[in-house]
Amino acid sequence: GLEKFNLDDVHCRLDKDRVFILAAISEWYGSEESFVDYVKGPLHRELVAAATNRLPFHYALLTVLIPYSVSLDVLVALIGAGAPFEVIMSEFIGSGFGWVICWQLVSAKLLWVLCD
Repeated sequence: GLEKFNLDDVHCRLDKDRVFILAAISEWYGSEESFVDYVKGPLHRELVAAATNRLPFHYALLTVLIPYSVSLDVLVALIGAGAPFEVIMSEFIGSGFGWVICWQLVSAKLLWVLCD
C-alpha cells in the first residue's frame, strides 16, 4: 500500500525518464523525501477516505431488476392461466422476492465487496 511507498522501488523503462521525474518531484515538492512523506501521509489518507467498498443500494437494486422482470413474467403467466392464489403467492414470495430480490441483491453486494 501507499503507507509503505518507497521512491527507490519505483522504476522507469528509460533512465532519462527517471531523472526527469525525480527532478520534477524535487521541483514540485522541494525534495524526494517530502514527496514520499506526502504519498505516505495526506495522499494515502485522502485516497482511503475516497475509496469505498460499499455498493450503493440503488445500483444493487438495478442489478436485480432484470431477473425480477422474468419473475414478474412468470407471475403474469400464472395469473393469466388462472392458477390458484396459493400458487401465485408461492411464486411471488419464493421466486420473486426470496430468490431474486433477497438472494441476488445480497450476492451483488457480496461480489462488490469481494472485488475490492
